Amino acid sequence: MKFYLFFILLFFIRITGENAESLAPKKYNDEIFINVKANYFISDNADNVLTGLRKINYESFKNIKKLPIQTKVIWVVFELENNDEEPIYLYVKERIPKMELYVLESDRLKFLGRSGYAYRIKDQSIEGNISEIVFKNKKKSHFYIKISREKYVINCPDLFISKTFYQDFSNQKIDFVTYITAGFEVSLVLICFLFILSTIKRKPPKYLVAFLMVNVIDIIYFLSRANIIVFETLLFPKISNSMVWNVLGDLNVLFYYYFFIQFFRIPRKSTTYRIVQLGVIFWIGQIFIELSDFNSIILVHFAKNYLYVAAFVDVFILSVITIFVFKKRWISKYYKIAFVGLFVMLLSAVDIASSRFVFENAWLNLRFKSFVFLQFSMVINLLCFVSAIINNFVKFEKERQLKEVEHKNQILQNELERQKSIEAERARISHDMHDDLGAGISALKLQAEFLKEKLKGNLTLQDDLDELLKTSADMNISMREMLWNLNKTNDNLPSLVQYISAYAEHFFCKSKIKLVIENNFLKKDIPISSDVRWHLFLCMKESLNNIYKHSAAKNVDIKFSQSQKLFTIEIQDDGLGLRRSQTAGNGFNNMNYRMQESGGRIEILPSKKGLYLKFTLSI
Repeated sequence: MKFYLFFILLFFIRITGENAESLAPKKYNDEIFINVKANYFISDNADNVLTGLRKINYESFKNIKKLPIQTKVIWVVFELENNDEEPIYLYVKERIPKMELYVLESDRLKFLGRSGYAYRIKDQSIEGNISEIVFKNKKKSHFYIKISREKYVINCPDLFISKTFYQDFSNQKIDFVTYITAGFEVSLVLICFLFILSTIKRKPPKYLVAFLMVNVIDIIYFLSRANIIVFETLLFPKISNSMVWNVLGDLNVLFYYYFFIQFFRIPRKSTTYRIVQLGVIFWIGQIFIELSDFNSIILVHFAKNYLYVAAFVDVFILSVITIFVFKKRWISKYYKIAFVGLFVMLLSAVDIASSRFVFENAWLNLRFKSFVFLQFSMVINLLCFVSAIINNFVKFEKERQLKEVEHKNQILQNELERQKSIEAERARISHDMHDDLGAGISALKLQAEFLKEKLKGNLTLQDDLDELLKTSADMNISMREMLWNLNKTNDNLPSLVQYISAYAEHFFCKSKIKLVIENNFLKKDIPISSDVRWHLFLCMKESLNNIYKHSAAKNVDIKFSQSQKLFTIEIQDDGLGLRRSQTAGNGFNNMNYRMQESGGRIEILPSKKGLYLKFTLSI
């Protein structure tokens, strides 16, 4: 349904182009038709040389097919007398390649003005008007109109003289369409350039670069056609703007072919690819002929027919590409959208080719409806390809994001499985330690107590047995601590606070040190890894052991607290404090290392008496 609506819109644009034909030129009261009153001469020499001219009749002048094929110039000679001060206008009501006006004074031609389709902008007679030459004359004189050949064809127009200005409205309409199309393509170039920059690290596709070149050439072509960019300078005296248009148009065809090959991924070994290659060779030859000016009758005849069939060659190449896409690439929305743009370009090529067939000299003045249809076709074509590229890019991004999500999910799944295996291994080690090592330590302790009871009175052996019992008790405590660390149910801060508190109370219970524990910790089940939990516990164990052995303290305060995303443990005693040299000891270095490994830090805060340590951990 969408395609039907699209072609209805296209048909409407085509009809609009037909109705937008130039307004009928105004019939001025003072208008003089000079063709029937003039004499006509032809020359094979493009210079302003009046010798060797061949006279022809009016019928030959009007019938382009009767003129010799090597003719380069038609001279129209007429006599005019004007006694008024007002300027006189010489004009045509159709486009011609180039028209120059001279007056004969003292057997020499004096240049008066130039106009025409291929006029030179730097010295045109009326700025912005390609149909008229303005001049003044106060006496009876002979005037010579020089009509030049371009692209090996001469157009023979109707010539008029008037004292009223003749305005060519069709040129303004073409300029209006040109401005719109050029503006649209400037936007596309900027978007395409930014897109290429955004994908430069991933190596942008070749068709994107070709698409950029197509738009750049189009812009130069349109702006030169509207005379915003002028190539006619003193550096290139033989170049006219129309010559530039023709060459740019041919280059644009070449880049379009390259773009279609890259975009539709036409295989190099396919018949379609070889046909497009032949088309490229043909258009390179077209550019060469555009820039040449042959004198030989055979070469002129060859060039004329070569240029004549160019439009038909373009139709053939585009038809081959269209058939290939329909047969081989009709597999996704991406290619279907682009196919619409390709098909519209084919319709425009058919329209131009039909103009060539019906109007042999149509290249001189591309009919306004054909020009409008061509511009709209190019805009629709570019829109379709941009839509296809954007659609494909969005699809690619969605697939890439989906793959990233799947990759992240896979990594997460692998991590979960690894954690499960680690937890299972921790549980196994915990059970083995409890069943085997724990039982062995308990048996060792019982055996030592039995021997101690049996050897009463032997003080030396009893001291050894007491030491053995103490070692087994320490081993039992260490084993319980490791079992606590291996138990995954303890991987949270409340469990850590509870265990440290219980350990501190048990550690100082048989000493004279008074212990005060302040717990401001919010009772939340905040998870913590077993490694971090173990590091913190060992730091607490080292701190309490140092207080017991070295501080001579009588009071110890331990404070647990939580603030936003920080968990802190503060330990303060009223002992001897810590000398500066002791901060470099192994105990403090070990604690500092463990806190860094846990992503936290240890601080020695100022205190009036004793030592004040603060352990901070991000949670």
